[in-house]
Amino acid sequence: MSVWLNSSHSIPAYWKKTQNTTQRTHNVIVQLK
Repeated sequence: MSVWLNSSHSIPAYWKKTQNTTQRTHNVIVQLK
């Protein structure tokens, strides 16, 4: 967590990574239906 606090620059990258994971999960759920 110290990395998160020390580098505000990494936050947008982390957020983007999280969104990509969410989108990928959503796509899998749609395919399963």
